Amino acid sequence: MPPVRAVADGEVIFVSPPTQPANFNDNKEPLNYNPFEASDSAPATLTDVGCVVIRHTTEIGASGGQPTPLVYYSLYMHLSDVGKVAAPSPDAGKRPWKAGDAIWRKDEIGTPGQIYGAAGQIHFEICMDEANLSRLLGRAPSWTEPGQLPAPPADGRTDAVFGAICFYVPASTPAANTEPTVHTRQPSAMSVGQALWVRMAYRQGGCRWDSFDAQGKFVGGFDDATPDIEHALYDLAKKRHNALSAVDQAKSSPSGWYELLRFGRNLGRGGAAADKDPLPSDAAHWRRITGPSGQPMWADLNAKDVRRFSDADFPPVMGWNCINDDSSPKDQRCDSDNFKRLIRDPDPAKADRMQPEALMQRMGDAAVQARMQTLFVEFPCEWDKGTVTDRYGFVQQLPAFQKAPNAWPRIKAHLEAICFDGLPQEFKNARWHAHPHKFITQLRQCGWLSEKEFVQLLPSHAVRTGTWKDAQGAKHAGVFWEKVTGPGPRPPQETRVRDLIANHRIPLNRALRKWGINTPLRQASFFGNAVQESSWLSSFEEGNGSAAWYAPWYGRGFLQLTHADNYIKYWRYRGRTVPQALEQALQKASAGRSNAALQDANFPALTQQMKDWRYAVEGDPNSADPDSRVAPSDSAAFYAAMLMMNSHADKPHVLQRQAVATVDNKGKGMGNKIYYRSPAFWEAAACVNLPSAISRTYSPSLNGFDSRCSAYGVALAVLTETKFPDAHSNATVEYPEGYSPRRTK
Repeated sequence: MPPVRAVADGEVIFVSPPTQPANFNDNKEPLNYNPFEASDSAPATLTDVGCVVIRHTTEIGASGGQPTPLVYYSLYMHLSDVGKVAAPSPDAGKRPWKAGDAIWRKDEIGTPGQIYGAAGQIHFEICMDEANLSRLLGRAPSWTEPGQLPAPPADGRTDAVFGAICFYVPASTPAANTEPTVHTRQPSAMSVGQALWVRMAYRQGGCRWDSFDAQGKFVGGFDDATPDIEHALYDLAKKRHNALSAVDQAKSSPSGWYELLRFGRNLGRGGAAADKDPLPSDAAHWRRITGPSGQPMWADLNAKDVRRFSDADFPPVMGWNCINDDSSPKDQRCDSDNFKRLIRDPDPAKADRMQPEALMQRMGDAAVQARMQTLFVEFPCEWDKGTVTDRYGFVQQLPAFQKAPNAWPRIKAHLEAICFDGLPQEFKNARWHAHPHKFITQLRQCGWLSEKEFVQLLPSHAVRTGTWKDAQGAKHAGVFWEKVTGPGPRPPQETRVRDLIANHRIPLNRALRKWGINTPLRQASFFGNAVQESSWLSSFEEGNGSAAWYAPWYGRGFLQLTHADNYIKYWRYRGRTVPQALEQALQKASAGRSNAALQDANFPALTQQMKDWRYAVEGDPNSADPDSRVAPSDSAAFYAAMLMMNSHADKPHVLQRQAVATVDNKGKGMGNKIYYRSPAFWEAAACVNLPSAISRTYSPSLNGFDSRCSAYGVALAVLTETKFPDAHSNATVEYPEGYSPRRTK
């Protein structure tokens, strides 16, 4: 039976090992309680009570330089055994999980047990306290009456933005029957006519558009017919910028338009106006939508009073709601009128629709089940032994229990047997519960990496093709297996890794969010290249770049932005002015591949400001220029978008296990070592390093591909659900062979 695994990194805060009844055949044993038959002769039905509770501490975004934290809890109950974690020394054997242990996503927790005799089952829950639910929602939890959605007065949050974008479109929003060609606001004789909610969801290169009326009733939707519309946003943004007049272009940038097309607004890099690439204040965001009557129309989604939200806002129009109006909040019974009205039969002619029997029948309705998945519900911890009577004592008043005086003592004994003393108070305070699958699915869209997750992307080792010298000084080709230094206080290499992560994690998260590197496979493809190109997260300068023929335009940043033409493309995309004559002069000098010809002194039009822009990509930690915190990440994600890396990363990742004979720097054999490659990652790596080789899969002309694969494999393990092929090509391996996960509490 497959093991139960942790859903996220965290810390174990409570463990209760399984216990067994004294007599497996005695249904009077509390753990053998049979809820299906009341007779003394009913068969016993065992319920396992192994339990593990984990506290998860993560982040979902940031406001300025301050991360937005989130703490939540996961509980795994009815385990037949609790999983074991390897001891620090292999010779020390193994030990069970205990409170205080650090635990990591996908770590084995235990084995599913029995619930009332049914094998292979667990109870799994996600919960949090009210303060953390408020951080998650971006607002205090409250009930929104379905069918009474108010018009929002402002845009949604900006610290956390992920998933689909929802627009509230007022009736007065300008509209057109055909696509407008002018992308600034103009007088319009046509409007949308009725208020709408419009949902824009980019996925796998496409874009889905759905419209809902003002109260959330579905109106219609369609998939954008533009080929690769998401992958081509880079070009579409440039097209809209270039369509402006010269006057308007002076206060615009393709980058600003890119954000408008992706998020419906210009979010910038940290919230301050100075962090935003320019966008005209009267920019029009024309998109085809489904109108109020189901007809296609074009609407300006940047018009006055249009409001924008993302899935990070958990918008009520998408069904998200909070239930906390229970009239008897200490017991486990649902006495919420809001919940009852939410699930009742919609036909008001049915007089009994609020009666318990009618409500129970509605629980099996697919639409009702979908609505329940988007609820956060407040109720007490159901595993606290000290509150069993408070939570379930009401059953003594039910007719069935009054007719059977022994029924309450037996069920009470059972409930106490499957509950616990000593549960941490922080867990008992986490009274807000979410649908686990929906919660995890929603947060998986976030893509924001905490510091611990960022550190895990750094492989412990890497393979590298190079040369070694024999005793006579002759060079020989070989493949090396090299240790990769991680973050720490010293020596200098460790300090650089630590500082780079501390200084650039938040800007990089924002860059990945902006440029759509926002799925696990896209991020694994990005980091497979960026971790290696940044010298294993220690430097943003190309090694020995100052001696390259293209210096001083050598590689800088997470993806080593290289050559003058790429720097200029990046600056212009951000709305910076570079004279055409300077660009042509640099192109001419680059054609000669001469270091001397490319020196700055040869180009009087190259201003000090442009030099500062260039060096900002280097990310000098001592620089006072705020762009030094932005440019290393933003330039890399820009470059990936320009070359459509996501279009390759979105393809199936069919892994191939590569075993290579390795040597040390003196040629001594070090045994076979493993890395994993895929055609999809080859294309993603080639497109940002050697585009001419994309179609020549695994060509040796792409230097460092094996090293990139070392980083790629670890990123797949950290970010995705991938299992790796073993020596027999069976996908059974949880973590790349021979690599050690980086574990920091």
